[in-house]
Amino acid sequence: MPTFCRPPLFASFFFCLLSSLSRPARSPTTGKTYSPLFVKTFVSQHKLPTSYKSINRRRTERITGKVTKPAALRPRKNKKAMANLVAPSPGIENIPPELPFRVNLNNRLVCPDCRENPPNIVEEGAEMLCGSCGLVLQDRLISSESEWRTFNSDDSRGADPNRVGDADNDLLTGSNVGTQIGGGFSSGATRKLQMTQSKLQGNKQDSKLQEGYARIQNWAETLKIPPGTSQLAKRYYMSVAESSAFRGKNIDAVLAGCLFIACRQHKVPRSFAEIFGTTSVPKKEIGRMYKQLERHLKHLADDQIEHLKNQGLSTAGSGYTGTKTTRPQDMVERICNQLGLKPRSIIQYAIHLAKETAGIQDLAGRSPLSTASACIYMAAHLVGEPRSYKDISKFANVSDATIKQAYKKLYECRADVVLPTWIKADGTPVNLDQLPPS
Repeated sequence: MPTFCRPPLFASFFFCLLSSLSRPARSPTTGKTYSPLFVKTFVSQHKLPTSYKSINRRRTERITGKVTKPAALRPRKNKKAMANLVAPSPGIENIPPELPFRVNLNNRLVCPDCRENPPNIVEEGAEMLCGSCGLVLQDRLISSESEWRTFNSDDSRGADPNRVGDADNDLLTGSNVGTQIGGGFSSGATRKLQMTQSKLQGNKQDSKLQEGYARIQNWAETLKIPPGTSQLAKRYYMSVAESSAFRGKNIDAVLAGCLFIACRQHKVPRSFAEIFGTTSVPKKEIGRMYKQLERHLKHLADDQIEHLKNQGLSTAGSGYTGTKTTRPQDMVERICNQLGLKPRSIIQYAIHLAKETAGIQDLAGRSPLSTASACIYMAAHLVGEPRSYKDISKFANVSDATIKQAYKKLYECRADVVLPTWIKADGTPVNLDQLPPS
Protein backbone atom coordinates (compact mmCIF):
# COMPACT_ATOMS: atom_id res chain seq x y z
CA MET A 1 0.00 0.00 0.00
CA PRO A 2 1.45 3.31 -1.02
CA THR A 3 1.63 6.00 1.59
CA PHE A 4 0.39 9.53 0.87
CA CYS A 5 1.52 12.77 2.40
CA ARG A 6 -0.98 14.71 4.39
CA PRO A 7 -1.93 17.94 2.57
CA PRO A 8 -1.25 21.23 4.30
CA LEU A 9 -3.81 22.28 6.81
CA PHE A 10 -4.32 25.69 5.26
CA ALA A 11 -4.92 24.25 1.80
CA SER A 12 -7.51 21.79 3.08
CA PHE A 13 -9.22 24.53 5.01
CA PHE A 14 -9.20 26.82 1.94
CA PHE A 15 -10.62 24.13 -0.32
CA CYS A 16 -13.43 23.29 2.08
CA LEU A 17 -14.21 26.97 2.64
CA LEU A 18 -14.53 27.69 -1.07
CA SER A 19 -16.60 24.58 -1.55
CA SER A 20 -19.06 25.77 1.06
CA LEU A 21 -19.30 29.23 -0.53
CA SER A 22 -19.83 27.98 -4.10
CA ARG A 23 -23.15 28.41 -5.88
CA PRO A 24 -25.29 26.48 -6.41
CA ALA A 25 -25.05 24.99 -2.95
CA ARG A 26 -23.60 21.53 -2.65
CA SER A 27 -24.60 18.71 -0.39
CA PRO A 28 -22.65 18.24 2.86
CA THR A 29 -21.20 15.02 1.54
CA THR A 30 -19.64 16.59 -1.52
CA GLY A 31 -16.54 17.75 0.31
CA LYS A 32 -15.88 14.28 1.71
CA THR A 33 -15.44 12.76 -1.75
CA TYR A 34 -12.09 14.55 -2.27
CA SER A 35 -9.11 12.56 -1.15
CA PRO A 36 -6.07 14.21 0.49
CA LEU A 37 -3.97 13.37 -2.57
CA PHE A 38 -6.42 15.13 -4.87
CA VAL A 39 -6.47 18.25 -2.68
CA LYS A 40 -2.67 18.40 -2.66
CA THR A 41 -2.43 17.87 -6.41
CA PHE A 42 -5.15 20.42 -7.12
CA VAL A 43 -3.49 23.06 -4.94
CA SER A 44 -0.06 22.57 -6.52
CA GLN A 45 -1.31 22.61 -10.11
CA HIS A 46 -3.43 25.74 -9.72
CA LYS A 47 -1.01 27.52 -7.39
CA LEU A 48 -3.61 28.17 -4.70
CA PRO A 49 -2.64 29.98 -1.47
CA THR A 50 -1.84 27.83 1.51
CA SER A 51 -1.74 30.52 4.26
CA TYR A 52 -4.55 32.15 6.22
CA LYS A 53 -3.69 35.54 4.76
CA SER A 54 -4.00 34.34 1.19
CA ILE A 55 -7.18 32.46 1.99
CA ASN A 56 -8.84 35.57 3.42
CA ARG A 57 -7.82 37.53 0.28
CA ARG A 58 -9.38 34.99 -2.15
CA ARG A 59 -12.32 33.66 -0.15
CA THR A 60 -14.82 35.69 -2.18
CA GLU A 61 -14.14 33.56 -5.28
CA ARG A 62 -16.29 30.52 -6.00
CA ILE A 63 -15.48 27.08 -7.30
CA THR A 64 -18.02 26.17 -9.96
CA GLY A 65 -18.74 22.83 -11.50
CA LYS A 66 -18.53 19.40 -9.96
CA VAL A 67 -15.61 17.00 -9.96
CA THR A 68 -16.66 13.43 -10.52
CA LYS A 69 -14.82 10.42 -9.30
CA PRO A 70 -13.01 9.66 -12.61
CA ALA A 71 -11.77 13.25 -12.73
CA ALA A 72 -10.46 12.93 -9.21
CA LEU A 73 -8.69 9.71 -10.04
CA ARG A 74 -7.12 11.03 -13.30
CA PRO A 75 -6.34 14.73 -12.71
CA ARG A 76 -3.67 14.94 -15.43
CA LYS A 77 -6.00 13.83 -18.22
CA ASN A 78 -8.67 16.33 -17.23
CA LYS A 79 -6.74 19.55 -16.84
CA LYS A 80 -9.39 21.52 -18.68
CA ALA A 81 -12.15 20.29 -16.38
CA MET A 82 -10.16 21.14 -13.27
CA ALA A 83 -9.26 24.57 -14.64
CA ASN A 84 -12.95 25.35 -15.01
CA LEU A 85 -13.46 24.59 -11.33
CA VAL A 86 -11.66 27.71 -10.18
CA ALA A 87 -12.93 29.98 -12.97
CA PRO A 88 -15.66 32.41 -11.92
CA SER A 89 -19.06 31.90 -13.48
CA PRO A 90 -19.77 34.24 -16.42
CA GLY A 91 -21.73 37.33 -15.59
CA ILE A 92 -24.60 38.79 -17.56
CA GLU A 93 -22.26 41.27 -19.20
CA ASN A 94 -20.12 38.41 -20.60
CA ILE A 95 -22.99 36.50 -22.22
CA PRO A 96 -22.97 37.20 -26.01
CA PRO A 97 -26.22 38.65 -27.36
CA GLU A 98 -28.42 36.39 -29.40
CA LEU A 99 -28.25 36.95 -33.16
CA PRO A 100 -31.47 38.10 -34.84
CA PHE A 101 -33.35 35.56 -36.89
CA ARG A 102 -32.58 35.64 -40.60
CA VAL A 103 -34.16 33.66 -43.39
CA ASN A 104 -31.63 31.57 -45.35
CA LEU A 105 -32.07 32.69 -48.95
CA ASN A 106 -29.19 30.64 -50.36
CA ASN A 107 -30.08 28.36 -53.23
CA ARG A 108 -29.05 24.80 -52.45
CA LEU A 109 -29.03 22.01 -54.98
CA VAL A 110 -30.56 18.90 -53.38
CA CYS A 111 -30.88 15.46 -54.92
CA PRO A 112 -34.61 14.88 -55.63
CA ASP A 113 -34.33 11.18 -54.78
CA CYS A 114 -32.39 10.94 -51.52
CA ARG A 115 -32.92 14.58 -50.36
CA GLU A 116 -29.89 14.54 -48.10
CA ASN A 117 -29.03 17.64 -46.09
CA PRO A 118 -26.28 18.64 -46.58
CA PRO A 119 -26.33 17.25 -50.13
CA ASN A 120 -23.53 15.02 -51.39
CA ILE A 121 -22.98 16.60 -54.82
CA VAL A 122 -20.00 15.51 -56.91
CA GLU A 123 -18.75 17.22 -60.09
CA GLU A 124 -16.92 14.85 -62.38
CA GLY A 125 -15.89 16.01 -65.84
CA ALA A 126 -18.84 17.79 -67.42
CA GLU A 127 -21.48 16.15 -65.20
CA MET A 128 -22.92 16.85 -61.76
CA LEU A 129 -24.24 13.82 -59.90
CA CYS A 130 -25.30 12.73 -56.43
CA GLY A 131 -22.56 10.91 -54.58
CA SER A 132 -25.04 8.83 -52.56
CA CYS A 133 -27.48 7.45 -55.13
CA GLY A 134 -25.59 8.23 -58.37
CA LEU A 135 -28.39 10.28 -59.96
CA VAL A 136 -27.08 12.61 -62.71
CA LEU A 137 -28.37 16.09 -61.87
CA GLN A 138 -26.78 18.09 -64.73
CA ASP A 139 -24.68 17.28 -67.75
CA ARG A 140 -22.66 19.17 -70.34
CA LEU A 141 -21.52 21.71 -67.80
CA ILE A 142 -19.22 24.57 -68.80
CA SER A 143 -16.17 24.57 -66.58
CA SER A 144 -15.65 27.79 -64.62
CA GLU A 145 -12.13 26.84 -63.57
CA SER A 146 -9.03 28.61 -64.86
CA GLU A 147 -7.60 27.35 -68.12
CA TRP A 148 -4.39 25.37 -68.13
CA ARG A 149 -1.45 27.42 -69.29
CA THR A 150 2.05 26.59 -70.42
CA PHE A 151 4.67 29.24 -69.66
CA ASN A 152 7.50 27.33 -71.29
CA SER A 153 7.37 25.27 -74.46
CA ASP A 154 9.56 22.64 -72.81
CA ASP A 155 6.96 22.00 -70.12
CA SER A 156 4.32 20.71 -72.51
CA ARG A 157 6.75 18.57 -74.56
CA GLY A 158 4.80 19.32 -77.71
CA ALA A 159 1.35 18.66 -76.19
CA ASP A 160 -1.36 21.32 -76.01
CA PRO A 161 -2.73 21.56 -72.43
CA ASN A 162 -5.73 23.70 -73.42
CA ARG A 163 -9.06 21.97 -72.98
CA VAL A 164 -11.01 24.12 -75.45
CA GLY A 165 -10.36 25.35 -78.97
CA ASP A 166 -10.17 28.85 -80.40
CA ALA A 167 -13.23 30.93 -81.16
CA ASP A 168 -14.71 30.77 -84.64
CA ASN A 169 -12.93 33.10 -87.06
CA ASP A 170 -15.30 34.59 -89.61
CA LEU A 171 -12.33 35.65 -91.74
CA LEU A 172 -11.64 32.02 -92.65
CA THR A 173 -13.67 29.91 -95.05
CA GLY A 174 -13.28 26.55 -93.30
CA SER A 175 -14.56 25.45 -89.91
CA ASN A 176 -12.31 25.70 -86.88
CA VAL A 177 -13.82 22.58 -85.31
CA GLY A 178 -11.75 19.45 -85.86
CA THR A 179 -9.55 16.80 -84.33
CA GLN A 180 -5.79 17.01 -84.18
CA ILE A 181 -3.19 14.41 -83.29
CA GLY A 182 -1.11 15.78 -80.44
CA GLY A 183 2.66 15.66 -80.33
CA GLY A 184 5.01 14.77 -77.53
CA PHE A 185 5.60 11.19 -78.66
CA SER A 186 8.84 9.97 -80.19
CA SER A 187 7.35 7.14 -82.21
CA GLY A 188 7.57 7.33 -85.97
CA ALA A 189 3.97 6.18 -86.38
CA THR A 190 2.68 9.25 -84.55
CA ARG A 191 4.63 11.62 -86.79
CA LYS A 192 3.33 9.86 -89.89
CA LEU A 193 -0.22 10.19 -88.61
CA GLN A 194 0.29 13.93 -88.05
CA MET A 195 1.62 14.44 -91.57
CA THR A 196 -1.21 12.41 -93.10
CA GLN A 197 -3.85 14.32 -91.17
CA SER A 198 -2.39 17.71 -92.13
CA LYS A 199 -2.50 16.71 -95.80
CA LEU A 200 -6.06 15.44 -95.66
CA GLN A 201 -7.62 18.13 -93.46
CA GLY A 202 -5.42 21.08 -94.40
CA ASN A 203 -7.27 23.97 -96.08
CA LYS A 204 -4.98 25.63 -98.60
CA GLN A 205 -7.27 28.61 -99.06
CA ASP A 206 -7.28 29.36 -95.34
CA SER A 207 -3.50 29.09 -95.19
CA LYS A 208 -3.17 31.68 -97.98
CA LEU A 209 -5.63 33.97 -96.23
CA GLN A 210 -3.72 33.72 -92.98
CA GLU A 211 -0.48 34.64 -94.73
CA GLY A 212 -2.13 37.74 -96.18
CA TYR A 213 -3.66 38.68 -92.82
CA ALA A 214 -0.24 38.44 -91.19
CA ARG A 215 1.24 40.89 -93.72
CA ILE A 216 -1.63 43.34 -93.28
CA GLN A 217 -1.24 43.19 -89.50
CA ASN A 218 2.51 43.77 -89.78
CA TRP A 219 2.08 46.83 -92.01
CA ALA A 220 -0.71 48.19 -89.80
CA GLU A 221 1.49 47.98 -86.71
CA THR A 222 4.35 49.68 -88.56
CA LEU A 223 2.13 52.57 -89.69
CA LYS A 224 0.25 52.66 -86.33
CA ILE A 225 -3.11 52.02 -87.97
CA PRO A 226 -6.02 51.29 -85.58
CA PRO A 227 -7.11 47.64 -85.21
CA GLY A 228 -10.56 48.32 -86.65
CA THR A 229 -9.06 49.64 -89.87
CA SER A 230 -6.74 46.66 -90.26
CA GLN A 231 -9.71 44.34 -89.65
CA LEU A 232 -11.61 46.05 -92.47
CA ALA A 233 -8.61 45.62 -94.77
CA LYS A 234 -8.61 41.89 -93.99
CA ARG A 235 -12.28 41.64 -94.94
CA TYR A 236 -11.57 43.39 -98.22
CA TYR A 237 -8.77 40.94 -98.93
CA MET A 238 -11.05 37.99 -98.13
CA SER A 239 -13.64 39.17 -100.67
CA VAL A 240 -10.88 39.74 -103.24
CA ALA A 241 -9.33 36.30 -102.65
CA GLU A 242 -12.65 34.60 -103.40
CA SER A 243 -12.90 36.40 -106.74
CA SER A 244 -11.23 35.09 -109.89
CA ALA A 245 -10.51 38.60 -111.19
CA PHE A 246 -7.35 38.94 -109.09
CA ARG A 247 -5.76 35.55 -109.67
CA GLY A 248 -2.13 35.81 -110.64
CA LYS A 249 -1.83 39.40 -109.38
CA ASN A 250 0.97 40.58 -107.12
CA ILE A 251 -0.15 39.65 -103.61
CA ASP A 252 1.68 42.58 -101.98
CA ALA A 253 0.01 45.05 -104.33
CA VAL A 254 -3.42 43.62 -103.51
CA LEU A 255 -2.77 43.73 -99.76
CA ALA A 256 -1.42 47.30 -99.89
CA GLY A 257 -4.44 48.42 -101.93
CA CYS A 258 -6.86 46.86 -99.44
CA LEU A 259 -5.10 48.57 -96.53
CA PHE A 260 -5.10 51.94 -98.29
CA ILE A 261 -8.82 51.72 -99.11
CA ALA A 262 -9.62 50.73 -95.51
CA CYS A 263 -7.72 53.77 -94.23
CA ARG A 264 -9.75 56.06 -96.46
CA GLN A 265 -13.03 54.39 -95.48
CA HIS A 266 -12.31 54.95 -91.77
CA LYS A 267 -10.82 58.41 -92.43
CA VAL A 268 -7.42 57.42 -91.08
CA PRO A 269 -4.91 59.96 -92.47
CA ARG A 270 -2.32 57.85 -94.28
CA SER A 271 -0.83 58.98 -97.55
CA PHE A 272 -0.29 56.85 -100.61
CA ALA A 273 3.46 57.23 -100.21
CA GLU A 274 3.34 55.87 -96.65
CA ILE A 275 1.42 52.77 -97.73
CA PHE A 276 3.59 51.75 -100.69
CA GLY A 277 6.73 52.76 -98.76
CA THR A 278 6.28 49.76 -96.47
CA THR A 279 6.16 47.34 -99.42
CA SER A 280 8.57 46.44 -102.19
CA VAL A 281 5.96 47.02 -104.91
CA PRO A 282 6.40 49.94 -107.33
CA LYS A 283 4.13 52.93 -106.87
CA LYS A 284 2.53 52.65 -110.32
CA GLU A 285 1.56 49.02 -109.78
CA ILE A 286 -0.12 49.82 -106.48
CA GLY A 287 -1.96 52.70 -108.16
CA ARG A 288 -3.36 50.40 -110.86
CA MET A 289 -4.32 47.79 -108.28
CA TYR A 290 -6.03 50.45 -106.16
CA LYS A 291 -8.33 51.43 -109.03
CA GLN A 292 -9.21 47.79 -109.76
CA LEU A 293 -9.99 47.15 -106.11
CA GLU A 294 -12.29 50.15 -105.92
CA ARG A 295 -14.30 48.97 -108.92
CA HIS A 296 -14.52 45.45 -107.50
CA LEU A 297 -15.65 46.59 -104.03
CA LYS A 298 -18.20 49.01 -105.53
CA HIS A 299 -19.65 46.17 -107.61
CA LEU A 300 -19.91 43.90 -104.55
CA ALA A 301 -21.64 46.64 -102.56
CA ASP A 302 -24.20 47.19 -105.33
CA ASP A 303 -24.98 43.46 -105.44
CA GLN A 304 -25.43 43.41 -101.68
CA ILE A 305 -27.81 46.38 -101.77
CA GLU A 306 -29.87 44.72 -104.50
CA HIS A 307 -30.07 41.50 -102.49
CA LEU A 308 -31.25 43.36 -99.38
CA LYS A 309 -33.90 45.23 -101.35
CA ASN A 310 -35.29 41.98 -102.76
CA GLN A 311 -35.67 40.63 -99.23
CA GLY A 312 -37.32 43.83 -98.00
CA LEU A 313 -34.51 44.68 -95.60
CA SER A 314 -32.95 48.04 -94.84
CA THR A 315 -29.92 49.02 -96.92
CA ALA A 316 -28.65 51.72 -94.56
CA GLY A 317 -24.90 51.45 -94.00
CA SER A 318 -24.45 48.57 -96.44
CA GLY A 319 -23.25 50.61 -99.41
CA TYR A 320 -19.61 51.12 -100.27
CA THR A 321 -18.66 54.78 -100.10
CA GLY A 322 -16.07 55.76 -102.67
CA THR A 323 -12.74 56.84 -101.31
CA LYS A 324 -11.81 60.49 -101.28
CA THR A 325 -8.43 62.09 -101.76
CA THR A 326 -6.46 62.68 -98.59
CA ARG A 327 -6.52 66.35 -97.67
CA PRO A 328 -3.60 68.31 -96.16
CA GLN A 329 -5.62 69.25 -93.07
CA ASP A 330 -6.04 65.55 -92.29
CA MET A 331 -2.27 65.15 -91.98
CA VAL A 332 -1.54 68.18 -89.82
CA GLU A 333 -2.43 66.92 -86.35
CA ARG A 334 -0.54 63.64 -86.64
CA ILE A 335 2.67 65.35 -87.82
CA CYS A 336 2.41 67.98 -85.06
CA ASN A 337 2.07 65.28 -82.42
CA GLN A 338 5.14 63.50 -83.75
CA LEU A 339 7.08 66.77 -83.68
CA GLY A 340 6.10 67.36 -80.06
CA LEU A 341 4.40 70.72 -80.72
CA LYS A 342 2.36 71.09 -77.55
CA PRO A 343 0.63 74.47 -78.11
CA ARG A 344 -2.83 73.82 -79.48
CA SER A 345 -2.69 77.09 -81.40
CA ILE A 346 -0.05 75.66 -83.76
CA ILE A 347 -2.39 72.85 -84.82
CA GLN A 348 -5.31 75.25 -85.21
CA TYR A 349 -3.28 77.69 -87.31
CA ALA A 350 -1.84 74.90 -89.46
CA ILE A 351 -5.27 73.36 -90.12
CA HIS A 352 -6.65 76.75 -91.17
CA LEU A 353 -3.69 77.35 -93.48
CA ALA A 354 -4.12 73.88 -95.00
CA LYS A 355 -7.77 74.60 -95.76
CA GLU A 356 -6.86 77.90 -97.40
CA THR A 357 -4.33 76.20 -99.69
CA ALA A 358 -7.20 74.68 -101.68
CA GLY A 359 -7.65 78.10 -103.33
CA ILE A 360 -3.95 78.50 -104.20
CA GLN A 361 -3.34 77.20 -107.69
CA ASP A 362 0.35 76.46 -107.19
CA LEU A 363 -0.36 74.26 -104.14
CA ALA A 364 -3.56 72.55 -105.31
CA GLY A 365 -1.78 69.78 -107.21
CA ARG A 366 0.96 69.08 -104.70
CA SER A 367 1.20 66.15 -102.33
CA PRO A 368 -0.90 66.62 -99.19
CA LEU A 369 2.13 65.78 -97.06
CA SER A 370 4.28 68.54 -98.55
CA THR A 371 1.45 71.08 -98.25
CA ALA A 372 0.72 70.10 -94.66
CA SER A 373 4.44 70.33 -93.79
CA ALA A 374 4.65 73.86 -95.25
CA CYS A 375 1.61 74.94 -93.22
CA ILE A 376 3.14 73.52 -90.03
CA TYR A 377 6.41 75.35 -90.75
CA MET A 378 4.59 78.70 -91.04
CA ALA A 379 2.30 78.11 -88.02
CA ALA A 380 5.27 77.19 -85.80
CA HIS A 381 7.01 80.48 -86.68
CA LEU A 382 3.82 82.45 -86.04
CA VAL A 383 3.47 81.05 -82.50
CA GLY A 384 7.15 81.43 -81.70
CA GLU A 385 8.23 77.76 -81.66
CA PRO A 386 9.96 77.38 -85.03
CA ARG A 387 10.98 74.03 -86.48
CA SER A 388 13.48 73.47 -89.27
CA TYR A 389 12.72 71.82 -92.60
CA LYS A 390 14.88 68.89 -91.63
CA ASP A 391 12.93 68.24 -88.41
CA ILE A 392 9.59 68.27 -90.21
CA SER A 393 10.81 66.09 -93.08
CA LYS A 394 11.74 63.27 -90.67
CA PHE A 395 8.12 62.71 -89.66
CA ALA A 396 6.39 63.78 -92.87
CA ASN A 397 8.43 61.41 -95.09
CA VAL A 398 9.03 64.30 -97.49
CA SER A 399 12.36 65.80 -98.44
CA ASP A 400 13.23 69.17 -96.96
CA ALA A 401 13.64 70.61 -100.48
CA THR A 402 10.03 69.71 -101.31
CA ILE A 403 8.79 71.36 -98.12
CA LYS A 404 10.86 74.45 -98.90
CA GLN A 405 9.34 74.80 -102.38
CA ALA A 406 5.82 74.44 -101.00
CA TYR A 407 6.52 77.03 -98.31
CA LYS A 408 7.69 79.56 -100.88
CA LYS A 409 4.33 79.34 -102.63
CA LEU A 410 2.57 79.66 -99.28
CA TYR A 411 4.73 82.64 -98.25
CA GLU A 412 3.75 84.53 -101.39
CA CYS A 413 0.09 84.34 -100.31
CA ARG A 414 0.71 84.99 -96.61
CA ALA A 415 -1.48 88.09 -96.52
CA ASP A 416 -4.46 86.10 -97.81
CA VAL A 417 -4.17 82.97 -95.67
CA VAL A 418 -3.11 84.46 -92.30
CA LEU A 419 -5.97 85.92 -90.26
CA PRO A 420 -5.48 89.43 -88.84
CA THR A 421 -6.53 88.23 -85.37
CA TRP A 422 -3.42 86.06 -85.18
CA ILE A 423 -1.12 89.08 -85.22
CA LYS A 424 -1.33 91.34 -82.19
CA ALA A 425 -0.97 95.12 -82.29
CA ASP A 426 2.57 95.08 -80.91
CA GLY A 427 3.68 92.50 -83.47
CA THR A 428 4.07 89.60 -81.04
CA PRO A 429 5.00 86.88 -81.44
CA VAL A 430 5.99 87.87 -84.98
CA ASN A 431 4.72 90.08 -87.77
CA LEU A 432 4.08 88.87 -91.30
CA ASP A 433 7.21 90.70 -92.40
CA GLN A 434 9.24 88.77 -89.82
CA LEU A 435 8.32 85.37 -91.26
CA PRO A 436 11.26 83.66 -92.97
CA PRO A 437 10.91 84.00 -96.76
CA SER A 438 12.34 80.55 -97.35
